[in-house]
Amino acid sequence: MARDDEFADFVAARYRALVRTGLLLTGDAGHLEDLAQSALIRTYRAWPRLREPASAESYARKVLTLAGLPGRAAAVAGRDRRRPAARAACQSAG
Repeated sequence: MARDDEFADFVAARYRALVRTGLLLTGDAGHLEDLAQSALIRTYRAWPRLREPASAESYARKVLTLAGLPGRAAAVAGRDRRRPAARAACQSAG
């Protein structure tokens, strides 16, 4: 089976699960679609290195989680993730 066909089968089988994971991470329907699509793009690029379908799913979930958590963690913690110079400029301007 060709690479594109294998990947298309993977997407058909696992897309909904990735979207559900994105929803749990973000709570935002618009953002979760972006996360899922970004994860699938990166998974497609890594496809030749992934030896089994289980590896592909694990890889896609890891990419999705890493992409979804940084902003979410900062929002939950209430931290300002801007660099110190940008934070200082915003504080002095406002």
